[in-house]
Amino acid sequence: RLPPARARGSAFQASIIIMSLLVVVLLRLASAIDTTKWHGRTIYFVVTDRFATTTSPKSRWCVGRDWCGGTLRGVIEQLDYIESMGFDALWITPVVKQVPWRDNYNGTGYHGYWALDFYQVEPRIGTEDDLLVLSAECHARGMLLMLDVVANHVGPLHTPEQIARLGPG
Repeated sequence: RLPPARARGSAFQASIIIMSLLVVVLLRLASAIDTTKWHGRTIYFVVTDRFATTTSPKSRWCVGRDWCGGTLRGVIEQLDYIESMGFDALWITPVVKQVPWRDNYNGTGYHGYWALDFYQVEPRIGTEDDLLVLSAECHARGMLLMLDVVANHVGPLHTPEQIARLGPG
């Protein structure tokens, strides 16, 4: 049996080895992905909540840090416009469910970068079916669709109550 200090050192070394192997595996997977279909594409970036609504006039102006009503359906309705400008790829902000509270400094998660649940689509921007239709409509036009995903952080958490609202796990 190892003394406690040496046991900690051994555990640390084992974790470094495991992390190194994980990096090697991830690099091999990343190099196996065929990115050639993206070469030469012209990408149009959309902040979904700010781009196009389906419930209010297209001329509606929105500023600030609150939700403005842009939807995936609104993006679908504007695909002809995007394509007419010569874009053949679309990149949209994250679609995952956002934290429901308002942050005093930055407002709401309208931008898509304050994830609450990576397995649900944010209801304010649409449904899973809307996302599937957007993908199908892009591909029908020969356009590629890129979903922005930020897995290294979640919505602003300032209190134990907010953390508890995220649920167990």
